[in-house]
Amino acid sequence: MARAVDVHTHSGPLPWDVTDLQFNDLVPELGRITGTTHAVSSSILAIEADTEAGNLEVVEGCARLPGQVGYLVADPNDLDATRDQIRRWGDAPGIVGVKVHCEGSGRHTG
Repeated sequence: MARAVDVHTHSGPLPWDVTDLQFNDLVPELGRITGTTHAVSSSILAIEADTEAGNLEVVEGCARLPGQVGYLVADPNDLDATRDQIRRWGDAPGIVGVKVHCEGSGRHTG
């Protein structure tokens, strides 16, 4: 069976001039447009504003939706919260990694 995997997606609200998609709508819309059957997603809410709420959205979405996997967003400016979220959700169904968004956190990759 042919399948396409998008390895860099985000659920919204998105601050760019693109269609905002909630987590539940992401894979079906990608499938409609591109034939994508699986996606690795992170939350713009977690990257830009609230890691707790955004990461929880991804964890809950991955648990509900077959074929959907996600990254937790790590905030290098708040290591205590990051540590707590990785401990709580790092082994949750569908969570496949952790992402640091350098631009959003104001940190360099080095």
